[in-house]
Formats: sequence, structure tokens, C-alpha cells
Amino acid sequence: MDESKDPNPDSDKARKEGNFCIATGLGVGAVGVTSALAAGVVCPLCYVVPPVLIGMGLIRRRQCGGPKKPGDSED
Repeated sequence: MDESKDPNPDSDKARKEGNFCIATGLGVGAVGVTSALAAGVVCPLCYVVPPVLIGMGLIRRRQCGGPKKPGDSED
């Protein structure tokens, strides 16, 4: 059992969940902007969901210690 590779395996999972929430929020926001430009209307969820998802992702990443630094060794 090699514990030295990742001292906190939940950290990577939390970072990935945070990234997913941020990307999903940006995607929903893009759909809202596209519908606003194309049809002139936006569903109410497109106002609420993107900031919530982006905020959740940022909080999740903050909880796991922020972004990985390029100099961090993984061995």
C-alpha cells in the first residue's frame, strides 16, 4: 500500500467536483445567453442556476485547498 502518492485522495475528488460544478454553471449560463440573444427571452432558472453552481464549485475548490500548483510533486 503506497500512501506517499496522494496523502489526501478526497482532495482530488473534491477538486474534480468543483471543476465540474464550475463548468456546468458556465454551460448553463451560455445556454441562457444564447437563448436571450436568439429569442429575446430567458427562463428563470438560467438566472439562478449558473451563479449557484459556480459558487458551489469555487467553495468546493477552496475547501480542498485551491488549485494544484505546478511545482507540487506527486511522488
